[in-house]
Amino acid sequence: MKQNLPGNLRKIFKPRNIVFGITILLILLFLLIAQKYKISIDEINSLETTSIPLGRVYHQAMDFENQAPLYFLSLKLWRFIDGSVFHAQLLSLIFSIAGLITLYKLLSLFVPQRTAAFLSLLFVLNPFFLTSSFIIRNISFTIFLSLLLLYSFFKVFYNDKKGPVPFVLFSLLSAFALYSHYYLGFLLLSLGITLLIQRKFSAFISFILCMFFPLISLIPIILDIQKQTNTYADYVFGTPSIKEYIIFLTSRLENFITDYKWLGLSRTYRFAMRVFLIVAFLFPILFFLFKNFKNLNEKNKSMLIIFVLLLFFFSSLFVIFNWDFVMPRHVIPLFVLLILVVMLFSNESHKKTSKISLYFLFLIIYLVSFLNINKFNVHNGYKDAAGYLAENYDKNDIIIAYPEAVGRVLKYYSPQNFPTIEMLPLTHDYRESYNINKWIFHSKGEAIPQILDKTRNAPKIFLLTPPWLTELHGIDFNIEMVDQIFDSLFVKKNTFSYHGDIVIQQYINNKEAY
Repeated sequence: MKQNLPGNLRKIFKPRNIVFGITILLILLFLLIAQKYKISIDEINSLETTSIPLGRVYHQAMDFENQAPLYFLSLKLWRFIDGSVFHAQLLSLIFSIAGLITLYKLLSLFVPQRTAAFLSLLFVLNPFFLTSSFIIRNISFTIFLSLLLLYSFFKVFYNDKKGPVPFVLFSLLSAFALYSHYYLGFLLLSLGITLLIQRKFSAFISFILCMFFPLISLIPIILDIQKQTNTYADYVFGTPSIKEYIIFLTSRLENFITDYKWLGLSRTYRFAMRVFLIVAFLFPILFFLFKNFKNLNEKNKSMLIIFVLLLFFFSSLFVIFNWDFVMPRHVIPLFVLLILVVMLFSNESHKKTSKISLYFLFLIIYLVSFLNINKFNVHNGYKDAAGYLAENYDKNDIIIAYPEAVGRVLKYYSPQNFPTIEMLPLTHDYRESYNINKWIFHSKGEAIPQILDKTRNAPKIFLLTPPWLTELHGIDFNIEMVDQIFDSLFVKKNTFSYHGDIVIQQYINNKEAY
């Protein structure tokens, strides 16, 4: 193909120029979508965590966010330049661009540079990757680190000509990764086991030596990690059935391929996409892998082994614990490996029809997802709810947000109207400073006097709840109990639902309850 191109076109379509063009495309898509983007509750948490003094960000990340601290410390330092939301989103874009460059370098170890550039385009257009480029959470950062670990792994341990410096740098990178996202530890574990399976014993010993520093560096925060783990482990509801496990796998596949939760796709589309992904996406790839495994080169075999090991580890977490251990943000390394394996092994096929059909399949999936982007953030329920409260809220009224994150969203969208909002927090035991409202779940009898005390002089009470809480798996959020308590104490006047984001229930104080 290269020989058929005129000289000028060959210069234009150099692999590096293609990657540069993809970077420009990513920036343009960022500018297009970021303007419409509706900031989420989790992102409000990120902004609040990084709005406090730098010395407290670490503890806020560990105790409140329940995550590794490095991303939040990085975001805090970045926001010293500019504290705006757009500037915070810009950091995610920078991590995505760094991930794109690393991806191209990684793919170039497996395929020709021109092919690597084209595959990089497919990766960037993935809706999950694209939305991570402007979400103010530890997603694009984790994707970048996953790719960087893989690239460094193959450069260091599959290269005979090297000195001690690459091993030292890999060790430092591994420690950096663990302080950024704990689940990258499963990726590191998979890398080490892969060397053992591939019988690269000398490289395996070097890898073990490289892991000493990352493991030692975790000692100062090991108790915090145990505390965070216990928080999730408290919500174990028994071993999942085979059906639940299949739902888990296919739902994560949907997250990674179409990112439907961000694009607001319908339930019918989600079901159809699930069937489509299994039949048209996974089956041909698995068939090709099992049929051609012996013919794969060493690096491709290693990539497949890493993917299988990661899938095993995350599946084990799901079976032993629950959904909360394997949410999409936890299993981002699995997303990276899934896309890489699919692209690399389709490209390994010597049949052009196999390659073309795979690329076509990718593009069809992305096209369907982008067509649904018109539904994306057309309505902002939080802004509409803030507008309603601004018109109906008086200074003596009480706004009660359940959980507390809902209140933070309302304060973000309209801080001048709601300087104080009573927060009924999530009842995780690790949030010791917020346990004053723990009664909301345990005893209706204990809840009543505390609610009455907070609302004694309020003519109107506004209860804010998010409808999505009832869809969570494995966490005992009892919205019905909250509704029953308020219905028994006050006279309900109105109920409003705003685009699936928030529900406002307006009550009139019932003096007879006192």
